Amino acid sequence: DAGTARLIVREMADTLSLDLVGKGLKTGRMGLMVGYDTASLDPKRLEDCETPLLRTLAENAAAHYDGPVSVDRYGRRVPK
Repeated sequence: DAGTARLIVREMADTLSLDLVGKGLKTGRMGLMVGYDTASLDPKRLEDCETPLLRTLAENAAAHYDGPVSVDRYGRRVPK
């Protein structure tokens, strides 16, 4: 849910901030980019260089995902 996601992002930002302080560095801002793996619903889209373990995990995730799915403008199945 959104509350859990917010908590995880805050913890990640805190950890990154503490890493910067530990290295004696500082910054004026941090950014976050959120995306999704386009192959998570279609493991056949994975690159040939992917490890067998990653391929197995993707196949398992695709088999067990039961949420809503839509098609993006590139014709890929994506979580809605």
